[in-house]
Amino acid sequence: MNKQVLNKFNGYFRWVIALLLVTHHVLAISQPVADTCQHPEPPVITGSAKFICRNEPVILTATGCAGTVVWSNGEAGFSIQVKPQQTTNYTAICRARPGCISCFADVWKVTVNTPDAPPVASSANVVCPGSSVTLTATNCAGTVRWADQTTGPVWIGKLVETATFQATCEQNNCLSNPSRPVSVQVATPTVPVLSASNREICRGQVVQLSASGCVGTVRWTDGGKGALRTVTPEQTGSYRAVCELGSCRSDSSEPVSIRVRTMGTQLTLKTSLSNGCPFQTVDLSKALTETTLVEYTSYHFRTGPALTSPTVQSPGAVGSGTYFIFGRTADGCYTTPVAVTVNISNCPNAIPACLSNPPTLALRVDSLDWTKGVVRMTALPGGSTQVINWQSDGGGLFTNTGLIARYLLSETDLQRGKAQFTLSAPDPDGDGPCRGASVQQTVMAPPLELIGLTKKSKEPTSLTGKEPTQFTLHSLESEQERSLFIPEGFSPNGDGINDRFVITLLPASITIQLEVFNRWGHLVYQNTNYQNDWDGTANQGIGVAATKNELPDGTYYYQIRLSDGREYVRFLTLAR
Repeated sequence: MNKQVLNKFNGYFRWVIALLLVTHHVLAISQPVADTCQHPEPPVITGSAKFICRNEPVILTATGCAGTVVWSNGEAGFSIQVKPQQTTNYTAICRARPGCISCFADVWKVTVNTPDAPPVASSANVVCPGSSVTLTATNCAGTVRWADQTTGPVWIGKLVETATFQATCEQNNCLSNPSRPVSVQVATPTVPVLSASNREICRGQVVQLSASGCVGTVRWTDGGKGALRTVTPEQTGSYRAVCELGSCRSDSSEPVSIRVRTMGTQLTLKTSLSNGCPFQTVDLSKALTETTLVEYTSYHFRTGPALTSPTVQSPGAVGSGTYFIFGRTADGCYTTPVAVTVNISNCPNAIPACLSNPPTLALRVDSLDWTKGVVRMTALPGGSTQVINWQSDGGGLFTNTGLIARYLLSETDLQRGKAQFTLSAPDPDGDGPCRGASVQQTVMAPPLELIGLTKKSKEPTSLTGKEPTQFTLHSLESEQERSLFIPEGFSPNGDGINDRFVITLLPASITIQLEVFNRWGHLVYQNTNYQNDWDGTANQGIGVAATKNELPDGTYYYQIRLSDGREYVRFLTLAR
């Protein structure tokens, strides 16, 4: 009886096993193989301390992991030693095998109580011997300690020789690094020795004055400053100077005298000129006689009786008014100016003045600082030009728009690497026969090495006030060689900057396999032939068929395997 029951049971068991095998085979054909990873529990982190001073070591230990512990700072192992320079959160995961990891462990926070070094400022950089100086240390919530063992945020003393000062901040039983050294120089300024390029000049000529022997600031009796100056004396006189070092001042120097010759005899000129029809302008050179043309090497036409008066823009075609003509001899001396009166009479069928003296323009680029985004230019008008207009095709900002222009490069200019400027003068007679004038000039960005740039990643900047997303990239050193660049994060927000997780500096023959896991150890992205195209969306896990699979901002764990055998296990930050 028992044997018959046993034979029936064995028969039924064989049929059940056969049915299960067939069912499992059918399911295996019709469905993908399930993930066989048994995600391990996250490790438990303990540490030797939670509050430290800077440079003190902390031992972090992870327990409860039967596999490999990977820490958030990139290290691996059950126990690591860290010396954080600032307050830092540490976590870790347990990796049972590649692609099978735990959730993130609870954070172990190490607080660094060491305060920052206090900035130190001095009341003077240079003082006289025996003078008092005050040093002030700021941004210390604890106790400021000076090198001479005194305490307090302010140090006051008298110096007899040059000294260097530093301070530290003590707070929560931690001592900061020493502040940046501040030097106060003790010196007695020497009397400067003066010289002049020429002791006798004609009125209107320039003289170069120089002062030697002063290591501070040279101040002149006429209000000038600097060891080298160019002056244009109007009359005979003398110059003196002193040397300043901080609050110290030397005695006055010996004088240097400059004799200015008086202007020579007046020119023999025609003092009244009139136009000849049909012209509505007069040529000022018609006032010069043949005798005058032989005696002098050049002539200067001014709108006033002084050599500093504005120059006549177009002496060959002037309107009514009074003008002044100077003659200049071979030795550079000027004559006394002669006033010339110009009278303009109306003419029938007159030729417009702007045809006799059409407007002209020239443009000169004085300086270009591409790093700061500043261009300085000068307009050189001629003819009948009275009004000028500046324009740029890049949409930047002109802060000055007179004869001397200052332009701030726009984001468009910086991206194109060039800027084109147009200087124009309007039509002087509207619908008349005259025409305006214009000139264009293009400036190009200098080579990268000339403006301090390299081929490494650079944080984006904006001159428009709208700051793009900024993300600092750091290079990771490969175990075999420093030929791989992996960013510590990226910002896929569609602004065109760091929108992809890009791995660079790899030979074209190397292929990349990338796997990304969230903090719970779930695979969210996988690509066996990665092409630097991950934009922060998921292609693995539940819900990948949705229309939008953007992963939330946060910290993710990734594994990179290269076809040459190298492997990288790190954390990354996704921040939109």
